Amino acid sequence: MIQGLYQSAAAADGLQAWNDAIARNIASSSMPGYKKSEVSFEGVMAGAIGYGVGATDAASHARLNPQVSAAIDFSAGEMRRTGDPMEFAIEGDGFFRLQRPDGSFVFTRDGQFRLAADGRLVSKQGYEVTSDAGAIQLLIDGGPLSVDAEGRLRQGDQEVGVLGVFGFGDRAGLRRTTGGFEVDPENPQAAVLAEGARVHQGVVEMGNVSGIREMTHLVLVSNALQANQKVIQSFDGLSERAVQILGNTGS
Repeated sequence: MIQGLYQSAAAADGLQAWNDAIARNIASSSMPGYKKSEVSFEGVMAGAIGYGVGATDAASHARLNPQVSAAIDFSAGEMRRTGDPMEFAIEGDGFFRLQRPDGSFVFTRDGQFRLAADGRLVSKQGYEVTSDAGAIQLLIDGGPLSVDAEGRLRQGDQEVGVLGVFGFGDRAGLRRTTGGFEVDPENPQAAVLAEGARVHQGVVEMGNVSGIREMTHLVLVSNALQANQKVIQSFDGLSERAVQILGNTGS
């Protein structure tokens, strides 16, 4: 009975984590480059429960506890044409690489960039957009900016840099941070130039969140939480009844 309470409580915690992920997805669905959070459930072995009173009657069965796992869905979002020459999107796997003032890197699918006063190409957060050769420096009076599918940036007839696309062998080793994702220090790995990715200008990739799907999940979580609450109340009532019976027996 007590084990049932533990399992129900663990399930409630998992459902709350799922609810939080759904709320985060809905709130961030309009952000370019956003990748939705996902939650999965599985039963894990947690020892065995014994029952029976005699040596011949004693038996046991496996005890399972619900376990929650969180992950990021890196599937592509909808490509939306804006016509802004300072906005870019990646077709295929990979990320744009940004460099923070402290020298660390952020990887993002949000290609809404702008020109800084000194000619650097920067993100909305003011982070430098970098190529394999470092920061990208544009010509302030060099004319309109254009980019080819390989990410080569040109102003007029002059190539001014390469909009690099970087990938990872294991994207599960990335964690969210301001402006995109960073490499988890507990799972360090190096970013490498992605193969086969194409860069598009005047296009942004929207978040990969389906509002209808998330609202449907929100209803499922609400119903499951209510059902789980009733189970906990039932176990609580049975425990109270057992204490009353055993107490009367002892007296």
